[in-house]
Amino acid sequence: MNRFRPTSQEEFEDAISLNLVHLDSGCFREAYVIKGTRIVIKFNLDPAMKYHARREMRVIKRIFHRKSLRHLRRYVPKVYYQDYKNGVIVMELLSKVGKISAEAGGVIDQMFQDTFKRGGSDANYTNLGKNGRGQIKVLDLGCCG
Repeated sequence: MNRFRPTSQEEFEDAISLNLVHLDSGCFREAYVIKGTRIVIKFNLDPAMKYHARREMRVIKRIFHRKSLRHLRRYVPKVYYQDYKNGVIVMELLSKVGKISAEAGGVIDQMFQDTFKRGGSDANYTNLGKNGRGQIKVLDLGCCG
């Protein structure tokens, strides 16, 4: 992956010969699942939108490198690969949270807002998922930090 540095679904499938299945789209990126695995690849919709992915990568690194942010580590999905130059992220597949209430999601969102001292965060209940063990994770950390 590091050698080819694909920036789109087509480039990935041509370079690596694995099929991708479209999972979801957001404002900045599209997410694909590698068929037959629990791995997601996030590609930017436009090369100019790589800054959102870069912000997410910085937030993830900050959470894992600062002791003061240790309380947030449980909400960060496992990241297998980050391409800072192109804004491509490969991470674990998270399923949508079904039974969590808006209030519980609001508590997680407020915790991220208070920690990063920003007016907004994208860690609300619509942007939460569960990993294979049922742990709640934030799907997109690009609006934090």
